[in-house]
Amino acid sequence: PKEAAEGRLNLLVGGDEALLARLRPVLQCFAENITHVGPVGAGHSMKLLHNYVSLGMVTLLAEAAACAERSGVAPEAFVDVLAQGGGGGIALKRLEPYLRARDTAGLRFSLGNARKDLGYYQSMAGDAQAHRAIAAAVFATIESAVEALGPEALVPEMVSALARG
Repeated sequence: PKEAAEGRLNLLVGGDEALLARLRPVLQCFAENITHVGPVGAGHSMKLLHNYVSLGMVTLLAEAAACAERSGVAPEAFVDVLAQGGGGGIALKRLEPYLRARDTAGLRFSLGNARKDLGYYQSMAGDAQAHRAIAAAVFATIESAVEALGPEALVPEMVSALARG
């Protein structure tokens, strides 16, 4: 990927910290952020946790944006008000181009990949006997968008599918 060629990947590393310290100079050739997150396997778990939280936030915003659209709230007002309060953040920034102009450039991640990642997260959470009711709702929402738009559609397009009802 472009980010690897530019040395800008983010690595979540599970394993021995001393070994990571020895390998860090090599990893820094292609990664700008290298974070040790625990024992072997913890890097994969952290990636799934990160994707779950990110996709959960985007899905919540998409559902709210669809409701705003159906309720007659202008997209500009929706974005501006949320950005100034508790709804602001990177998820809103990534969705903003789509909310304002139906431009998917802010979040080029397919619904099919989102569904896959949420499925993996649910399996991991189940294995850990962790609570996952919200994850199930996020997965169901993404699944309905996949059914409406297809797996190649991009995550921001979920707003339009949800607005149609």
